[in-house]
Amino acid sequence: MDSVTIIRSLFEHNYWALDRILVATAGLRPEQFRTDAGMPHGSLWATLFHAVGAEWLWIERCRGRSPGSFLPEPESRGLEAIAQLWESQRRTALALIDSVEQEALSHIIYYATLGGLSQSNLLGHILLHVATHTAQHRAEAAQILTQLGHSPHDLDFDEYIEAAL
Repeated sequence: MDSVTIIRSLFEHNYWALDRILVATAGLRPEQFRTDAGMPHGSLWATLFHAVGAEWLWIERCRGRSPGSFLPEPESRGLEAIAQLWESQRRTALALIDSVEQEALSHIIYYATLGGLSQSNLLGHILLHVATHTAQHRAEAAQILTQLGHSPHDLDFDEYIEAAL
């Protein structure tokens, strides 16, 4: 299996697991979705928004853009708004990955940080960072949901593989 296929599998697994997170979130009352849960980003909404915003930022950098600000917050802080952001991000990220050839993973991506500093990194490293960053915050979201009595249940890669078969 080549590296591009592995990276795509990581992203697909994240989106499958995020779908389970969103389904579990539908069982919450709106105030539970937005109440500080004692996690690094506070509420479940803020955790999911941070994850999608960070993924958007990094994918934009991979596409040759350097946004000067984080993803703007939607007017609504409801489940539908965050689900729409994730669906749009899924399409954009997978389209980017589908356009990447194996050798391109070693290409250097130049970008500016939100603070305006010039940086660079290998495309493959950026994509791996995005996948693992999203997984970290997905785990935090699952913990919040579990504490609220709405566990998304198993989110393991083997569960995703079984569901995809």
